[in-house]
Amino acid sequence: MKTLELIAAIRKRIAEGYAEANGRLPCIGKIANDFSVSPMTAQKAVRALVEAGVLTSTRRKGVFLKQPAVSGMTRVGIVSMNYTNCTSAAAYLSAFSSYLISGVEILKSAGIRIVRLDRDDLKGKPEQVRQILEELDSMIITYGCLDNDTLPYLLSWKKPIVVIQHEEFCAFPFHQVIPDLEAGFARLALFFAERKIHRILVATNREPIHLARVRILKQMLNGFYAMRDCCIETLEIPPCPSDLGRIAGQRLGELILKTETPYDVIVTPSDFIAFGVIDSMAKCGKRFGADYRLVSYDNLEADSYLPFNEPVLTCIGKHPDRISATAANLILSLKSLGTENRFLCKVPCDLTIRQTMT
Repeated sequence: MKTLELIAAIRKRIAEGYAEANGRLPCIGKIANDFSVSPMTAQKAVRALVEAGVLTSTRRKGVFLKQPAVSGMTRVGIVSMNYTNCTSAAAYLSAFSSYLISGVEILKSAGIRIVRLDRDDLKGKPEQVRQILEELDSMIITYGCLDNDTLPYLLSWKKPIVVIQHEEFCAFPFHQVIPDLEAGFARLALFFAERKIHRILVATNREPIHLARVRILKQMLNGFYAMRDCCIETLEIPPCPSDLGRIAGQRLGELILKTETPYDVIVTPSDFIAFGVIDSMAKCGKRFGADYRLVSYDNLEADSYLPFNEPVLTCIGKHPDRISATAANLILSLKSLGTENRFLCKVPCDLTIRQTMT
């Protein structure tokens, strides 16, 4: 059993009452025995759950379910898009489902009832939507659910709303949890400077979210003194309908091959685009890490989306599990923080080095 599989298994067992009455989990040795894994794998899984805010570790006392502050909440709505019937449903679910898992488990461990909803539930008849909202104490909602149909209800609702699954501050009067892209791209700039990267190609489609990431990346590279002399070129193509980015990446890869320009590194603003670039390069016998170097953004491979059977992409990771956990802990802390305040929380991104930059 791999670490990510063990994390999911422990989460499930926790929901079934794996912890003792005082919230304490079994020791690492027993966890390893219960799940038939090595103590090292068990330790990695527990550490990841601590970082996600599901568990807390106390020296010499053990690992416990995290006990959040008294919130006064009893029913929290979790509102997300319904991807099950769309094209590329598996890819969508891999990309976005982890935005909710950690937060839901934290709220459940606090004794809060979770009400799962999708965007269409907030787009029905006015009396039905108002009835749904009346039964909730607060809500965590993904950014894609904010539109002209849902916003009138949400803006008039006088209870806490936390928005997640977006990357820049949005001008709505809601609490927001977003990834700290600047921190992640600053780490990337330092990584490039240390390796004397000079010629960079940024390859993207024109999806607004991808262009926004490219803009922030360029700001960080241009503002980093050690990268002041680097050459940054951009290759853009139109987005493809119903494509998360892999088809666009394949087309970008074909264009890159035609240029025959010796770039030090190719940067894409999405793992899906990077997967497509790798597809095209592989067709021509080009090997990542040897014939070309590639950096991406998302770290979907850490969430078990593995189109090449193992993680290969060097990338900036936005940690959707931590974003979800932060949103849940914010909900639970609002009573002590002051419900009249509005909070913007930034969760640091980090850099993971894998085969595409070796």
